[in-house]
Amino acid sequence: MKTSELSEIEILCHGATAYDITMSVKHHPAADIKEFALDKVECGGGPAANAAVTIARMGHKTALSGYLGNDLYGQLNLEELAKDHVNTDLIQRGDASTPLSVVMAKPNGERSLVNYPSQSPFMTRLSPQYKSCSPQVILLDGHETNTAFKLLEFAKKQNITTVLDAGSYSAGKKALASEVDHLVVTERFAHEYTSQKKTEAALETLFEISNSVVITVGKEGLLWKNKNNSGKMPAFSVQSIDTTGAGDAFHGAFCVGLIRGYDWETILRYASAVAALTCTKHGGRLGIPREHEVQNFLKKKWSTDW
Repeated sequence: MKTSELSEIEILCHGATAYDITMSVKHHPAADIKEFALDKVECGGGPAANAAVTIARMGHKTALSGYLGNDLYGQLNLEELAKDHVNTDLIQRGDASTPLSVVMAKPNGERSLVNYPSQSPFMTRLSPQYKSCSPQVILLDGHETNTAFKLLEFAKKQNITTVLDAGSYSAGKKALASEVDHLVVTERFAHEYTSQKKTEAALETLFEISNSVVITVGKEGLLWKNKNNSGKMPAFSVQSIDTTGAGDAFHGAFCVGLIRGYDWETILRYASAVAALTCTKHGGRLGIPREHEVQNFLKKKWSTDW
């Protein structure tokens, strides 16, 4: 399978790329304490990049728009993306370093992450080649907001469905939240954006700015509300090893569900399964499953978890 041309792209992902170094530790170190890692894995990362890899592993044609440095981590990222058949024609490169994340993952799956962002300014323009795309969905991760709004304008003119992955809170994500078709956020973002203490109340407040809202709450599952209905959905029960990248995978799979025309609860169940499987291996991108793994998992879990 060769990498798809831009004109063939079904889902375009725009935003952050990074390189992740994940260390398995017994516990997160206290101040002035040296700990030794039990294991170490390295792979590309970043919300938009991981979502694109997820989409490709589900068997769909995707492209990534973002920034990578002219350094080793940028090159390793490009090689990984090519291996997964993600189109990288819209990636911009420069002399500023590729963002780097160091992740410490505990045996119970909890993790701490320190990110060293690129010292380059945000992307000031999109490659003109983006106009060659006619995707069904554009996923924005809330980074690279200057160019994200340009893509939103393009999406509205072309009647393309848009999704926002809002993890941590920022002014850029706040501005984008009311402009997209589907707002898929973390519990942290929901509380910080709305100033509501209860997640249910935060959901109602977010629904005032968006007709389709999903709030993910980790191992507790998710809450959602759209024009037709509202509800909760539990998370799948798995042996969690590393939660890095689970949210990114959820968003990528959510977009896959949209273009496949799944009904609403099937979209959420499918995305939840992909996210759960991602938690069962160290290294966010390394844990992202393939389509056949997801379908086998859903068949096995249907009778026990649902």
